[in-house]
Amino acid sequence: MPERRLAWALALLAAAGLAWWAARARWSQPAPDRPLAGLASEALVRLERESGGRTLTLTKRAGRWSADGSPADKALCDALARGAQALTLTGRVDADADRYPDYGLGDGQAIRLRAWAEGAAAPSLDVYLGRPAYGGVVYARLADEAQVRLAQGLPFDELSLPATGFLLR
Repeated sequence: MPERRLAWALALLAAAGLAWWAARARWSQPAPDRPLAGLASEALVRLERESGGRTLTLTKRAGRWSADGSPADKALCDALARGAQALTLTGRVDADADRYPDYGLGDGQAIRLRAWAEGAAAPSLDVYLGRPAYGGVVYARLADEAQVRLAQGLPFDELSLPATGFLLR
């Protein structure tokens, strides 16, 4: 009989330990972060993409987009604005700046995306986007954070288009 009680006590202790470990593991990763969650994509009136030392500025006025002053493809620009609004950052990958190049986030490697809401003096979003990780996500970090995270939600193929790809045809 005592062996049976001991076995039950050990099983309960193991179950409690497993539950504690699972809860701790779940709490050790931050909740997904959506930097523009409280902002409608229609409220974004300026997007800047910096890549390879060149900056492309997309500006929306009266419902029409322009790319560096020339008429731009509305559907493409709207998709990029929706993607910026839907951007979700998850997990913690690395906070060592010396390893940024491993994630495509080194100087001259990353795409920098900034988004402004109507009437805002500073960007509502300032993010560096690196190389693809897996499953449709890319490595990323917010400009004011050292932490490399995983990003999803942006149309990364469109974001990588040359500036002429945004022009109205």
